Amino acid sequence: MLANEQIIKTPTLVWLIVIGMLSFVGAVYFSAIEKADEDLQRAGPNSYSLAATGHKAFVDLLGELKIPVTASRYNSKNKLNPGDALIVAEPNLAANFKPLVDALLGTNNVLLVLPKWHAQPASTTTGWVRDAKLYKPEKLNRFIRDIIPGASLTRPDRMDRVQAGGRNYVAAITFPQLIPRGVIEPIIQTQQGQVLFGRWQSKSGWLWVLSDPDILANHGLKKGDNAALAVFIANTLHRSGGELIIDETAHGFRIEPNFWKLLISRNYLATTVLVLVAIVFVLLIASRRFGKALPGRQGLSPGKQVLIENTAALLEYGGHGQEILEKYLETAIREVAQALRAPPGLDQTELVDWLDQVARSRQLDMHLDDMANQVHRAKKAGHSSRDAQITTGTLIHRWKTEMIHGSGYSTRH
Repeated sequence: MLANEQIIKTPTLVWLIVIGMLSFVGAVYFSAIEKADEDLQRAGPNSYSLAATGHKAFVDLLGELKIPVTASRYNSKNKLNPGDALIVAEPNLAANFKPLVDALLGTNNVLLVLPKWHAQPASTTTGWVRDAKLYKPEKLNRFIRDIIPGASLTRPDRMDRVQAGGRNYVAAITFPQLIPRGVIEPIIQTQQGQVLFGRWQSKSGWLWVLSDPDILANHGLKKGDNAALAVFIANTLHRSGGELIIDETAHGFRIEPNFWKLLISRNYLATTVLVLVAIVFVLLIASRRFGKALPGRQGLSPGKQVLIENTAALLEYGGHGQEILEKYLETAIREVAQALRAPPGLDQTELVDWLDQVARSRQLDMHLDDMANQVHRAKKAGHSSRDAQITTGTLIHRWKTEMIHGSGYSTRH
């Protein structure tokens, strides 16, 4: 690829930037807009809700106490490991939720927080509750009896103190909702023996029951000793050191882990479109390179010739041709003198005269003085005398060859 070759043209790059910005704005827009029914759900009794009946404060409290807690929106029952506990808090009492709730409760170490309030979300402020009414006792009794035979709920006029772990606590609850004594094993109970928190042995294992959700609700957690009671309940479930998994499928927050559905969901649709457009652009750019591959640069051939040529090119590039000619002439004189066994002790001038005599005796028309003059002229011409340098170097080589091997040898070989 050439250094100045542009991979992506400027108009294409501009379009990519524009599409990316539009996709980002779209993602923010769609993420900010929630469906009306989802807003209604968020105002209900779930771990995401900041409303009065929500459980967000309870989840945050567990986090502050380093008790591991996770909100689950899919397959909650199968996420349980040994020592974990599943919390099903105020499940939806609609008939279509009953099979789901029954399946969730059909396992070991589950906390069921019984429903109490039917909240009406505010129409003006998202996530707030406009009004909350108590569920009718008949409806709650049918629900609890389907789970624990013979169980029922009672609503005394008031409740002051409860006992838990040998201590007394102030349970600040409006319209308290309790289970009569003798139905389940009490863990937190009133002085009259009514159960606020207890457990029942089912066929699947232990089912923990919290009869009144106000202990955990955002509006009740800060009242009296409710926060201490909530922590007591969490520690009871967390005694084995496992994780508390809060199920949110019973509140309508079920989400299927489907990759393809996720790609076309409202929050990820803009990103999916951006990726598809980018793939199309990449394919369009790559399509220009389809076909037979262009031949690559030819590699270096083996042998001395390539080395000699590269060395010569480097020397020429550095402007050292003149110095090379002088060295070459000196080397040629020394090699010829050695080959012809010149008399020892001759200085440079005497050696040149002796070699010229040998050249005349062999009827050569080249003399050292002439070649020395040519070298001097080539050196004086400087870097621009490339042709003159080559000619002079050729003459020196011819003179050396014919002095050693005889006249005409250089033309025959």
